[in-house]
Amino acid sequence: MSDFTDVDAFVRLVSMDCPGGPDFVKQRAVLQSAVQFFKETRAWRAHFPGGVMVGAFAPEADLNQVATWVGKHTRVLDIDGCWLNACGTPLKQIHRTMLNTSRPGWRKDTADLPTGYFLFPPRHLRVYPAPSDDAGMVSLDVELVLLPSMEASRLPDFAYDVYGEVICAGAIQRLKSQPGVEWTNPEQARYFLRAYREGIHKARLEKAQRVADAINERRRQTHR
Repeated sequence: MSDFTDVDAFVRLVSMDCPGGPDFVKQRAVLQSAVQFFKETRAWRAHFPGGVMVGAFAPEADLNQVATWVGKHTRVLDIDGCWLNACGTPLKQIHRTMLNTSRPGWRKDTADLPTGYFLFPPRHLRVYPAPSDDAGMVSLDVELVLLPSMEASRLPDFAYDVYGEVICAGAIQRLKSQPGVEWTNPEQARYFLRAYREGIHKARLEKAQRVADAINERRRQTHR
């Protein structure tokens, strides 16, 4: 679903402003910066048509397993939408605490098709009500907000092409803030921290429009 750029490409950019230090330290700084960037901007999204199957005996699904279709070291931050694959009807996001309060026996509720969903640790999707025995398995489309794990060796191409300077600024800030090493420079660390925060702010304002447009187009193609 995504094309990827090696983390080493980010390291080469980082090395232009922070030549000291081993590459593995820079790789870790890049990944820390990227994880924080994607957490704050929610800019990495992917749409999975028919990506989740639920049924009477399996009303929940591990979304991190779905995310691995994008890449081995891809993780789920959040779910941004869920639809019935057969007709495109959206499921309503609900709160588990509300169900616990209003319907204490909700785990036994069943229907031909679910009407709602919620996310619970560790990034599992649970539909409500659960499909009945007669309903069989129900296919769902999901739109997920993604993160790289700290073991990732690649990041999505748009992270490099669109946000590479921002992610590298965050990595450089981390490196230059490290005490007791030859590349420490608190003044430059403050400069790159400002650049990083400004980049995140701009990305949040843009709401990752390029990515969102592509996802919406795929969704329209799926349900024509």
